[in-house]
Amino acid sequence: MRKWKKAAVAAMVCLTGVLFMPSMKAEAKNPSMVELKAGKTYKSYDITGDKKKDTVKISIPKDQYDRYGTVKITVNKKTTKIIRTWTSYAIHTRLVTLKNGKAYLWVQGETDNEDDPWECIYQYKKGRFKKVVDFSKTSYNYTNHHHTDILKVSGNTISTKQYIMSTAMAGVEYKVNYTYKKGALKKTSSAYEITSAGYTYRANGKYGTMKNTKALYNSVSCKKKVATVKAGTKAKAVKIYMTGKAFNIKIKTANGKTGWVKGSRKFSDKSLLFKECFYAG
Repeated sequence: MRKWKKAAVAAMVCLTGVLFMPSMKAEAKNPSMVELKAGKTYKSYDITGDKKKDTVKISIPKDQYDRYGTVKITVNKKTTKIIRTWTSYAIHTRLVTLKNGKAYLWVQGETDNEDDPWECIYQYKKGRFKKVVDFSKTSYNYTNHHHTDILKVSGNTISTKQYIMSTAMAGVEYKVNYTYKKGALKKTSSAYEITSAGYTYRANGKYGTMKNTKALYNSVSCKKKVATVKAGTKAKAVKIYMTGKAFNIKIKTANGKTGWVKGSRKFSDKSLLFKECFYAG
């Protein structure tokens, strides 16, 4: 009889604990990247970074000119806004999540010349979304147009493909990687691998024609000259290096010679590296 009473008391204690236990959100398992469509409510993803499921809804209202410049994000019934003065024809929002669980909101816009007025990654901090990466900063003031696509998320690294209309080569596309390190997403390098460039289309191949005679340097710093590349030499650009103080290009000639040349900061016909280059847009 005493055993039965002890069992009943124990059961009542367990039941009371369950009934009065504080509610807990279920753990979320985000994909590495997923589109969050405007007007749809999502309840399976973590966007706040606590690894728990959030209720998320994106709203992208039109302005009086039928363009878009505001993104409203409602997270667990609290709404915040991100506003850009440079408006877009369309805006896309995607949730990007690293292996370590850090969650980000990538906002991408579309407008004339394939420019991206947004081109940013935001992170939810203290009840609002804070800009943590501005992709356009890779090109400093050496470009007129800029557009970024995230190619993939691998571990704690985000791989992007960026396009610019540059001073030295006109249209050029290159890769930039961002890795989470010491509490932030940071570029892994300021020297970017070139994946395509406009001059190759006019050159009918991968080599362009050097427009001017250029000094060739042994490293990205362009301090030690090792050779001279004459105008008319067949060459291709393989890397582009951009900082606030320098804009240099690594080239490889058709006969196998490699090195770095200095690029100009100004948009002018004399600044173009290859005869096949031209500005557009």
